[in-house]
Amino acid sequence: MQKKGLVGRNTYGKTLGILPLDSKRLIYITEIMGKVYVLGVTEHNINLIDEISDTEIIKLLKLQNKPAEKNFDKLFADIAPHIGNDANKKETKDQASHVENLKNLMTKLK
Repeated sequence: MQKKGLVGRNTYGKTLGILPLDSKRLIYITEIMGKVYVLGVTEHNINLIDEISDTEIIKLLKLQNKPAEKNFDKLFADIAPHIGNDANKKETKDQASHVENLKNLMTKLK
């Protein structure tokens, strides 16, 4: 995966979105061979945060065609409550606190 590239695709997968946490840490949402993953990416590591299996969320991600820098924050806030939850659960969480929890998790991934 090319860290500094634009949102795009190659033969095996595509990047659906990028959320920069700071200059050296990012959250990627990628589709690889038909599965959608949330990845924490640093200079030296790539960590799997979650796999997204909710088909509605996947459709929303695939419809996202604009550059990640402009729209990913809103998109991430929309899907953040579903990350880490069983696809069959319909629980809702405070979006802002969930995004903040993910950012805190990323700070620990140094």
